[in-house]
Amino acid sequence: MKDAELAISDLHLAAYLLVRGFKVIRLEGPLGRREFIFAEVPTEVIASFYGGDDRVSARALLDALRNLRGLLAQGA
Repeated sequence: MKDAELAISDLHLAAYLLVRGFKVIRLEGPLGRREFIFAEVPTEVIASFYGGDDRVSARALLDALRNLRGLLAQGA
């Protein structure tokens, strides 16, 4: 993994990052313990997720969750 990359195992955080416009670069790890690899995610964005300081569309969040689950199911 490169320095500017961030491994996320939290499905909900990964969906939030997708809604905020960040892209999944790849998946890493064995099946059942996959991590989503993102690039260039500022710590402030992650803090806003855990702090509840941001609002995103519920529909967009559900779509992102569905897409990420699809990636996991494919074993990509």
